[in-house]
Amino acid sequence: MKMNLIEMEGFLHGNGIPGDLRVNESNASYLVRKFSELEAKCAALAAENAVLKSAVQTHSESIHFCELCGKDDPCSTDDVCMVLSETPSTDAFLAEVRAQGVEMVIAYHRERADALHHVDRNNAIRHSMAALDASDVAAQLRQESAQ
Repeated sequence: MKMNLIEMEGFLHGNGIPGDLRVNESNASYLVRKFSELEAKCAALAAENAVLKSAVQTHSESIHFCELCGKDDPCSTDDVCMVLSETPSTDAFLAEVRAQGVEMVIAYHRERADALHHVDRNNAIRHSMAALDASDVAAQLRQESAQ
């Protein structure tokens, strides 16, 4: 369901309910569900865009034979390949997805380090170091996507 600004203001102030609000669903649960649906749509679009970008990248590495003039030109010069440099939103989204995956690794290593702290100090230190290294990777991914 698409809401306009006035409908959203009314919903947030308790003066209306959206038509797709489920029985016994709180406003917060509704918003979380809608944001999750939007994130899923964005992820699907980004995945499709990444496949298209990969296809264009493959195309750019080939050679094109012009039937009119008989010249062999690298395809990297044609208009199709120009889109490779024009997908900053997709690149940033995919970098964030990768960074979130790294955040999951960080959480795992921190959890293991905490669990092993009193039992196996050496492995606890190894997991702590792995979490620190992974934190650097996540920060680097986010920094590269911001450039």
